Amino acid sequence: MRHVDYDDEARTAFPDVSQTAQQRMATIMRVTAEAVQRSRCHALSHTARPNEDVEGQMVYTVNSTCKTVAIPDNLSKIDIASLAKMTPAQVSAIVKTVQDLPVSRDVNVTVVLYSDDPAPGGTSGPLSAGYAGFSDDVLDKLM
Repeated sequence: MRHVDYDDEARTAFPDVSQTAQQRMATIMRVTAEAVQRSRCHALSHTARPNEDVEGQMVYTVNSTCKTVAIPDNLSKIDIASLAKMTPAQVSAIVKTVQDLPVSRDVNVTVVLYSDDPAPGGTSGPLSAGYAGFSDDVLDKLM
């Protein structure tokens, strides 16, 4: 999530809305990601096994418990049309609300990682395609 260009994501996802609405959505996406990044996880257990599909590669499964923010339903359901109609003060209030969310909700997550694949933004393993799965699956649970 740290390597995402939210402005570009919003432009791509919402090409038919105003630039202001796109910028507002990018801001909401960014502060939500930053709130989720405050999550704290603790590994409970792990396993390692050979990857049956790729010779010499290992598959690591890590079970963790995380303390994360709880994004309120009314915030997670804000759509681009609603953002376009809001005043700057309303958008600022949403941003402040997300930034102030406490890390208080407990969730359990399972992450599958593969050795020998490069990690986004990293210089060494064992993160991989599993990293993308980590981001999607865990992000769904953390939000």
